Amino acid sequence: MTCSGWGQATFLDFSDKTFATFFAEEVGINIDESRYDAEGTSKAKRLRYFLKTSTPEVRVRTLSALWDYRETKRRRNRAEETYPEVLKRKRVKALVGV
Repeated sequence: MTCSGWGQATFLDFSDKTFATFFAEEVGINIDESRYDAEGTSKAKRLRYFLKTSTPEVRVRTLSALWDYRETKRRRNRAEETYPEVLKRKRVKALVGV
């Protein structure tokens, strides 16, 4: 879900501030709370820990909101889709345990 892969410093195009704002507005949580940096303070590590410790419903809502954000940006930039539809669905289902 990063621009260049999980190992990069950029998660989508979020700064730390816009990442926190996104989570506050879309998910209703403060992703900057210390409980979410149990495995590290990067955006990707906080997201992973948040997903590990959230309910399936919250995981679905979070991943759907992130995917919608990505799709809006991709379409606005007229970028070609790099993941087939089936792959997207399988990844979301695997992450939320559905």
